[in-house]
This record gives sequence, structure tokens and C-alpha cells, in this order.
Amino acid sequence: MKPVNLSRRAETDLAEAVGFIARENPAAAIAMRHRIAEAFALFARFPEAGIAQPGQAERILQAKGTPYRLIYRSDMAGVVILRIWHGARSWPPVS
Repeated sequence: MKPVNLSRRAETDLAEAVGFIARENPAAAIAMRHRIAEAFALFARFPEAGIAQPGQAERILQAKGTPYRLIYRSDMAGVVILRIWHGARSWPPVS
């Protein structure tokens, strides 16, 4: 299994998403956070699980049961989640 790490931007994205949902429905926020954590576990076992982006190093995986997309890079050292982004929003800057 490869290690999975979150960039600071991804940590902020996740905290903002959970916080936004928790204001209306704390239980839903916990469930959403759990589903995203399941995607992290998938990356550890299958780092190429996401969809490759033509001409880019990043891959994308829709976190199952959520509107959130995980934008990440995978190499021999492991997986780095770059952004956690709501699918209804315009494409985020990665760097």
C-alpha cells in the first residue's frame, strides 16, 4: 500500500466542506467526511483508481456518495491529494 497525504489546500478544502455541511446537518457532515476517507483508503490500495487528465499529472476521483471530487497525483512515493472540490463548482486551481 502507498501512503496517502493531503496537501494543505486539500486539508483546507475538506475542513471548509465539512464545516459548511455541519452548519445545517452535523450528521451529514460526518457521513460525508467518512465517504471521503473511504476514497483515501482506496488510493492507498489502488493509486491509479481515478481518471487520468490528458496532458496533466493529476487524476480525479469522485468520492462515492458525495458531490466531491478528489484531485490528486500518484507516484512511486505515494499519493498526494491536491484538492477536494465540489463537482458543481468551476475547476479549481491545483497549485
